[in-house]
Amino acid sequence: GPPSRARRCHARGPEPFVSHSGVARCRAEVCGGESESASAVMSSDEFEEIERHFPAHVAAAAGDTKALYQLISDASENEDAAFSYRLKDDILNERSNRGWTPMHVAIASRQLEVLKILLEEGIEPRRLDGSPCLHFALCLAVAREPSTKAFVEAASALLRPKVDLLAKDDRKQSTLHVAAHYGLVESVKALASARGEELLELKDRTGNRALHFAVLNPDQDADAVEVVKALLAASATVDCVQARGQTPLHLAGETGFWAAFRLLVSAGADVKKTDKRGLTAAQMALQNGYSIPADLQAALRGTADMENGSGEEVQVPPGR
Repeated sequence: GPPSRARRCHARGPEPFVSHSGVARCRAEVCGGESESASAVMSSDEFEEIERHFPAHVAAAAGDTKALYQLISDASENEDAAFSYRLKDDILNERSNRGWTPMHVAIASRQLEVLKILLEEGIEPRRLDGSPCLHFALCLAVAREPSTKAFVEAASALLRPKVDLLAKDDRKQSTLHVAAHYGLVESVKALASARGEELLELKDRTGNRALHFAVLNPDQDADAVEVVKALLAASATVDCVQARGQTPLHLAGETGFWAAFRLLVSAGADVKKTDKRGLTAAQMALQNGYSIPADLQAALRGTADMENGSGEEVQVPPGR
């Protein structure tokens, strides 16, 4: 069957959803972990190091807003305003040995009040090994099913003017790519509402847009369907093409995601469009062993002949 949400971080996207980035490692470490604190994604030695040397990180992990305000107050007492600003910035943006800032710790520990304080203090979200904080929050929402709502709320708190919603991680994926691929419906809607037109057109390093990612959701569940609906409602380009010449319809056919396939056809997807190998979406479905559902056969008539654009017969495995 499809992988559970707890295993999603290892699922294949338009290209293998694995990288050397900090978030990729975070996904791998969080999956299977039961702790609900930042220590779930740090070794015990690293967490002890933070406790000893990084007071703002400790306050963030504990949700100790009083201690955090005291640190801010102490930093602001210097008569030299410029020095006070730099001191506060050093404390609140200091990185641990692993590259975590207090903001990363607040997100991982589900301490939303701390996150809000940091944002109100003008602290700009920084990257963790190639991944912006908003990506970080969304990836944790994916990896920890019992706490998904809290991490989605953290992501919502980051939807502020100073946060670059168009930022990409080291795989050139936007936050909308991540949210769409993993069925985070509310995050997709919030992002589309904030910067829809621009985010919808952003491509990853192989040309995939958010709609491509949405139809490759490994669960193919109700949330995945709602994400496709939300993207189409936000005017996503239904026939957008990636590097292999494939549209979202091709990918829905390739994976047998018929609920998404129907939505795309209803939205006007070109069922006759071929990829760089000369295959239509229906041919890709048949090539991968999926039978065309009866209610789609009329719409796909003439597009499922198993011969590609070069006149070569496509071998069809047994139907699924």
